[in-house]
Amino acid sequence: ESCDVEGCTQYQLKTLQTGENWLDDYFSQRIQRTEPNAFNQLVQPNLSAQVKKIKHQRRMKVAFVGQWGKLASFSIESQYETQNKYQGMYFKEYVNFDLIQKKRISIDDLLKPNQEKKLLNLLYQQHERRLKKYQENVEKFKLTDNFYYQKQGIVFVYPATDFNVKQKAMLEFELAYADVKALIKPQYFPSIL
Repeated sequence: ESCDVEGCTQYQLKTLQTGENWLDDYFSQRIQRTEPNAFNQLVQPNLSAQVKKIKHQRRMKVAFVGQWGKLASFSIESQYETQNKYQGMYFKEYVNFDLIQKKRISIDDLLKPNQEKKLLNLLYQQHERRLKKYQENVEKFKLTDNFYYQKQGIVFVYPATDFNVKQKAMLEFELAYADVKALIKPQYFPSIL
């Protein structure tokens, strides 16, 4: 628990043991960088009893999503809640790794050169009705590093707040592997096909 003038925050931080030191270090460092106060156990002196009653909760959880040959996907769920149920934040980030190269795969790593615009247009075309519902136009729509592999395709994930949707949720937009195969570098195409 950490306390300051805005109240006290309780932390629930969970990571996993992958059996790979470099991956375990990545997630431990990521949690420490994101939630440094959880490790400082800061309590400011002279806080009133009223301030100490104000409780906030912050949670982070790392989970394994799946592995496809040398590619592995994990999720990092973050949640922040205040005493007011209607204020808070939820975010789920997916991180993908090349287990041979021991590196995180970004959207730039994933795609062949000069394919960003094609992927963006494909995403928009296949999900146009839904995106228009959120009043999102193709000029504002951007690619994200927040993606994961699944059996049928690649799923790109965005916070609902990016689309002016007032809910604590993540929006997912899937593209079938057959549709993106020409855009993805062969080394980052999953070996499940």
